[in-house]
Order: sequence, then C-alpha cells, then structure tokens
Amino acid sequence: MSLRKALQLKTLFTAEQNLFADEKKIAATKTPAEWIDFFEELVEFDEIVDAAYDKVGNAMIGFGVVGVICFIVAFFFPPLFMFFLVLLMVFLVLWSRQKQLIKLNIENRMRHFVYPLIRVLAQEMEADGMIHIEADFKTGLNPTCQTNNEKKKINGRNIDSTYYAYDVLQLTAKLADKNELHLAIHEQARMNKVGKYNARGKYKTKTKYKVKTAFESSLVVKKQNFTLKKASADGTISLEGGKKLYVKDKGDKVIVTNFHQVISTETYPIPTVPQVLGTIAPCYQALQQN
Repeated sequence: MSLRKALQLKTLFTAEQNLFADEKKIAATKTPAEWIDFFEELVEFDEIVDAAYDKVGNAMIGFGVVGVICFIVAFFFPPLFMFFLVLLMVFLVLWSRQKQLIKLNIENRMRHFVYPLIRVLAQEMEADGMIHIEADFKTGLNPTCQTNNEKKKINGRNIDSTYYAYDVLQLTAKLADKNELHLAIHEQARMNKVGKYNARGKYKTKTKYKVKTAFESSLVVKKQNFTLKKASADGTISLEGGKKLYVKDKGDKVIVTNFHQVISTETYPIPTVPQVLGTIAPCYQALQQN
C-alpha cells in the first residue's frame, strides 16, 4: 500500500524532482521559498518509502521465521510442504518490493539535515535571495568514494582497513545582512574489518567505523558594512576559549572562515543544523557592524 502511495506521489513530481529522486544528487540555485517547495514533496515521499521499507522488512522476518519452521516440520508432516511453498512465494514478493524501495529511498540527510537547514536560512535571507546547493546523496561508504585500502596483522588480529572521502554538501547563500555564506561539509571515513580466532577456534569478524565530518563555514563580508577584529600576522583571529578563525583580505571584502570537526562511529552520521550554526556564530563574533 505504502509503495503504491509513494509511486503515485512520484508521478506528481516535476522533471527536476524526478531527476533528483532517481539520481540522488542536485546542483542548482533557487530562492529559499523555491527550495522549500522543491524539497517538501520529496520529504513526504521519503517518509512514505522509509515507513514502507520498515513494514516490508518486518513482514519478511515474520514470514521467514514461519517458513523455516514449516520447512522443518514438513519432513515429519508432508502436507505442510505446500504451505511452505506459499510462504516462500510471499517472501519472494516481499523481497522484490524491498528491492524497489531501496532503489526509491533517498539518504536521510536530505530529510533530517538539508531541508531543515534551508528553512532556518530562509529566516535570515531576503525573499529574493538565492541559495546555491550542490549535494550528492549517493556518496558514502561505497566503491566510488574509496581512496585507499590496507591490510595488516596486529597481535593475531587481521585488520582490513578501507578509507573513503566524499563531499556531503556545498552551499552558498546571500544573507539579509549583505554577507555571503559559504558552507562546505566533507567527510573522511574508515571502515575496519577486524578478524581473529576465538578460544573455540572459530574465526570471528567485527566491523568498526570511524567517520570524521569536517565543517567549513565562511562569511564574505564587505568592509563598508562591518569592521573586523584585527588579525594576527599569520592571518588568524583568536576568540575566547582558544578558537581561531582564518582571515583573507580580498580588496573591498574580507573572508572569515571557521573550521570544526565531529567524529562519529556511525556508518552514515547525519550533520545537524545546530552544528552548522555553531560554526557560523564564531565568524560573527569577529565582526562589528558599522
């Protein structure tokens, strides 16, 4: 039912929305209102797909367990074998639907991060201000993003390390205070497969993840509108708590940049709006409006 609803909703998409839903990436410039309109139906679509995926997954587990039990019991009571075949057919139908849902699914960063971020930025922009977004939601722990692989043996453990690097989001926005915001989010990930023999002589493997999410926020400021705290000889401004900002002079403009890094052990950590705002706020601490 949910799969049918998702497919029906997809038929109402614009050509651009359909392309995004299929390719899972976008590079475009729109006003805040246009971006909100663009993502609203996609967010609803993704919620339906995720809910359907969970339902189908739970149903597959249930039919799978019952099917295994029926198969075993059928050796002692043959008439149950026909019932097992029916369960197997249902399981295969569910499996086919799950494959469709996986293909339709959009990575949760769109729904839980990019869309809320745009709604927040819209409050800090003029109605006709423009936001440029480049995002690829197919990036992550997949072969296209792999940068290196190494294998080593330490204390009887076999460690297979695979490294990945990919961009999460690049965004540019013209704010109402006439400053221009540049936001870039990049991730570097390491997947460790650690294998060793236990006391019983069985070989066991565990997979561990470490993902570094780097936030780079820059404000392009016109000198006629803001006064900047004096930078040191190395082009940095020190704030309370030891935080350093990086400054570049560009004639009548100055670029103030802040870097922040978050480390996670999740496979696909989702950046948050507070994390982004937390990297932008220090840039404003270095400014004083004229």
